[in-house]
Amino acid sequence: MSEEMKYNTSVGDMAVRLDFSKVHGMDQAEKYFNSLPEAMRTFQVHGALLNCYGNHKCLEKAGDTFRIMRESKLPNFAVSYNVMLNLYNHLGKHDKLDSLMQEMACNGIKHNALTNNIRLNAYASSYDIEGMEKLLSRIENDVEISMD
Repeated sequence: MSEEMKYNTSVGDMAVRLDFSKVHGMDQAEKYFNSLPEAMRTFQVHGALLNCYGNHKCLEKAGDTFRIMRESKLPNFAVSYNVMLNLYNHLGKHDKLDSLMQEMACNGIKHNALTNNIRLNAYASSYDIEGMEKLLSRIENDVEISMD
């Protein structure tokens, strides 16, 4: 996987190649990521690795990658938070969702429709009607949020 297309490969190409973990597995994705020069490990590439870990439900490795992304000079976007929110939701770790969403707000990262959908699904799966109603009320009163 890492030997092909070594030249004239953009950072976006590298990020897309990490998604081949669906075919080649996480071991190959990690090997490819580790073979990349440090300068090429951008937000896109780290985000692709985070997404791979999320898809494979590798909580510890996803958490480590997410921590690296937060602590480094890489920009933070809702997409990386959404990967972690979705992973916590799928693993039933609903107690982590509120603190992560609060962190987003503290960092000036707006919740998007996917963020809110993940949280609503978590409330529904844990039968937290009160939490769901509060979030729906906030969504209805926030003109910047659009929901499907």
